[in-house]
Amino acid sequence: MADDTLSLSAEFPDVDESQWQAAVAKALKGDGPEKLARKTRDGLVIKALYQDTDWPSSRDPLGFPGTGDYLRGHAARRDAYLPWDIRQP
Repeated sequence: MADDTLSLSAEFPDVDESQWQAAVAKALKGDGPEKLARKTRDGLVIKALYQDTDWPSSRDPLGFPGTGDYLRGHAARRDAYLPWDIRQP
């Protein structure tokens, strides 16, 4: 059921991070994506462009569902027939 999804990006070529950075620098006339970052009243920085390297758990195998101490669930793949997850605070 979940494998029947329409791939809208299939017609576009793969792009690496350096090409994205060059496109951002061109659009911002030489400035980087940090120019678009904003700070909330609480002092949190909201970036305009997040990368995989911004998250320390991006390369950590324990951060994946179904592995390690199961911090992100017991299954690596969600059940297609149970799309809702209801929890009580």
